Amino acid sequence: MKNKDRVFADPRDEIGEFVFDQGVADVFDDMVSRSVPFYDEIHRIQTDLAKKFLSSGERVLDLGCSTGTTIGLLHRHLEKEKIKASFWGVDNSAPMIEKAKNKLEKVENLDVDLKVGDLTQMDFPAAKMIVMNYTLQFIDKNHRIALLEKIYRALLPGGIFILAEKIKCDDEKLDDLFIELYY
Repeated sequence: MKNKDRVFADPRDEIGEFVFDQGVADVFDDMVSRSVPFYDEIHRIQTDLAKKFLSSGERVLDLGCSTGTTIGLLHRHLEKEKIKASFWGVDNSAPMIEKAKNKLEKVENLDVDLKVGDLTQMDFPAAKMIVMNYTLQFIDKNHRIALLEKIYRALLPGGIFILAEKIKCDDEKLDDLFIELYY
């Protein structure tokens, strides 16, 4: 059962910087499912791609794994196809990783290694599939290209990198259209 997100329900005199603290981790699954357009559909597409690109014994990286939802979904769908993959997830929020560990320890036959870390400061193991869902927006713009290059170097030949991200367009009409479609 998801805890209901009420992080921004109470009026505030001042809005501080958004932080993935314990309060956010506790309600994150509800928050993200309501704030990201087509969140479930994006996961469905990712599971379909995983089944096409992965074979048993291969590794999946989830960069910015938050509460482990993507890892759990990918594992369950791959297992139905008799594909035994291993997973490596990292997030810079200790409360998110703790939530992921609690959620994923209940998943049978899951080979997962979860870490707290800064994506811009760590090395990644080689992988056949790398997923980065709504994480790049939280990386300093000056570090994004280097991070994407590091991801490319970790990707095994024939592998796949899936980047799902919110975007802001320079074209104001197009940007307004995306916002209107979202609402």
